[in-house]
Amino acid sequence: MSGVEYATNLQTLWLGNNLIAHIPDVSGLTKLGALDLKQNQLSDISNISTLIDLGELILSDNQIVNIPNSSMLTRLWYFNIDNNLISDISNVYDMTNLRYLNANQNQIATIPDLSMTKLEYVWLNNNQINDISNISSIIGLKRLFLEDNNISDVTAISDLTGLWDLNLKGNLISDISSLSQLSGLFSLDLSGNPLNSDAYDIYIPQIISNNPGIDIYYDPIPEPCSILLLAIGSLMLRKRCRVASTVKTVSSTLRY
Repeated sequence: MSGVEYATNLQTLWLGNNLIAHIPDVSGLTKLGALDLKQNQLSDISNISTLIDLGELILSDNQIVNIPNSSMLTRLWYFNIDNNLISDISNVYDMTNLRYLNANQNQIATIPDLSMTKLEYVWLNNNQINDISNISSIIGLKRLFLEDNNISDVTAISDLTGLWDLNLKGNLISDISSLSQLSGLFSLDLSGNPLNSDAYDIYIPQIISNNPGIDIYYDPIPEPCSILLLAIGSLMLRKRCRVASTVKTVSSTLRY
């Protein structure tokens, strides 16, 4: 990127898929509105925080560890940091006009209290998230993607009354009672979760009733014998299941 700092009238810069490892002092690029640096070798992005007119920032597929202080990035509305090494996204809070945040495939374990009124679309798939209690602070959320994390408690999602699209696939969720309070969903993915019997008997029907036309995805109800096998893991139980099945088949044959 050597020399780019002198292009002071630059408005758009696309430098994806290179071998860039360092961002020079670009504080003079006050007119730059869109910057794409995906698929490089960046680890330090602190110099980007001075780009006061930046609206779109794409930094996916790098080696970034930290999001620097972003108090000057008040015009940023699209931020993509997919596939990096980030564990803390709390500095996103300063991006007061942010609408789209893609932080898939990082090392995030907890969602901080962001309290951002304009943030509407959030992707946090393939992280290490186990605590989403602060997600209710993002009151304007419309689409929330939390696939393949370690989430078990989804109570806080009940406060997101404007939510359209919710992806919870591949987590540790058994109790979905709080999701039955939502009434604006178009799509809900619960597949790959160990849902309890109340989820199937009570809350999935309620969710369908409260969200007419919803596309909802979940795993089939496990067979009773399969549930016991998974819970107990007993070889004796496996034999009993097989014997019971054999007896039923023989009995059926003799009847005819």
